[in-house]
Amino acid sequence: MITRMTPRKYELRQRAVDMDATRDRITRAAIDLHGTIGPARTTISAIAERAGVQRLTVTRHFPDDTDLFAACSGRYWADHPLPDPATWAGPGQDTARLGFQATYDFYESVEPMLANVLRDATASPVVEVSLDPYRAFLDAAAAVLVETVRSPAQPDARLSALRWALSFETWSRLHRLEHLSNEDAVALVLELLVTA
Repeated sequence: MITRMTPRKYELRQRAVDMDATRDRITRAAIDLHGTIGPARTTISAIAERAGVQRLTVTRHFPDDTDLFAACSGRYWADHPLPDPATWAGPGQDTARLGFQATYDFYESVEPMLANVLRDATASPVVEVSLDPYRAFLDAAAAVLVETVRSPAQPDARLSALRWALSFETWSRLHRLEHLSNEDAVALVLELLVTA
């Protein structure tokens, strides 16, 4: 009797494809919930319902919160890349204005998610870690802009002021609570940084 292996290989390959698709649906469902209600309020049951799977399927793919948040964070930052500070500097460019405008425009595009994650990070170390790319961006952006913002302050103080001015919280305050356009918020922040 001759046994053919091809159908079995196909079944295993198809199963792997199906598992990847299910994992992707679960990840996207969790991201949607994090952006609407926040990570702290997102339950396994809600993720399962949104993804169209059973709770057990969610926990089988993501045994703990660390695995789930790593997948969500990786996918979210890949789909919504942070601005690249290296592209801001160049001959004849107003580097500071360009950097702040790119940053504030980015915040406007990811506002619900970043607001929820920043809010919930204080209560969850797992959520806190998902903000590492955002914090690295703030450091890189401040380092690029520190020489472009002329201020009498010492370099360390300028870096701190730049991280504050580049932060989501500052943008949110100026844009949402003070009702400034991104352009007006950029102009105000640059004026404050120069005169501080």
